[in-house]
Amino acid sequence: MIQTRIGIRQLKARLGNYMRQVKAGATLIITERGKPVGGIVTIK
Repeated sequence: MIQTRIGIRQLKARLGNYMRQVKAGATLIITERGKPVGGIVTIK
């Protein structure tokens, strides 16, 4: 499983790309000012 840390602004700018990664099985850790605030995972 791949974990990727991304900032909120980066997520907003590239949402489509990150959703494709999540569909492929990646887990996204969303950060704000470098601190984790949430995540996105695939639901199977």
